[in-house]
Amino acid sequence: MSYGFVEGCTIGFMYAAPIGPVAILCLRRTLAENWLSGVVSGMGSATAIALYSILIVLSVNSVADVLKDYHFWLHMLGGMFLCYVGVRILLARPSHITNTITKKSYSRCFMTTFVLAFVMALPDLTFPIFVLNWMAGISSTNTYNPMNFSLGVLISEVLWWLTFCSLCWALRLHFKPKLLRWINYVSGGAIASFGITTVLTPLLP
Repeated sequence: MSYGFVEGCTIGFMYAAPIGPVAILCLRRTLAENWLSGVVSGMGSATAIALYSILIVLSVNSVADVLKDYHFWLHMLGGMFLCYVGVRILLARPSHITNTITKKSYSRCFMTTFVLAFVMALPDLTFPIFVLNWMAGISSTNTYNPMNFSLGVLISEVLWWLTFCSLCWALRLHFKPKLLRWINYVSGGAIASFGITTVLTPLLP
């Protein structure tokens, strides 16, 4: 196996595992809608991070310059989008969420987390640092294939979200419909809080 796949799997898992806005959104959709809604949401995030890893590996200097030059605005964009998603969830009525999910709903699930993961990843230097540290450790004897690395990132992210949503779906056995409003409050509030923090971070001294 070409050098890079295992490293991509490791870095992808390390980046996906911490609980953040995407995980909260997947949790809510799994409990409030169904297992597939949560998984499709996770796939949106996995696709975004895999594409981002390709951009970083293939054009390290260009990505670094963009992150440096537009750091402030990337924070603003990501934070405002998080706030928007959080407020939408807070205002959602339990009666609007049913088990009747259409293809359009799945497309919305995918695109929401795709955009969310991408705009969150841009101002966050954690993932680029992971990738750059890996690239710095590449020796001349290794067969370096950036696509193998990105494939590893994608596969690890997909496996993580499948596992995460399956665990959330198991919790649904103990789920009562009257708790849906509280799920909206907690998940929406948490995502909006992430957004406010993201917006305020570059403004603080």
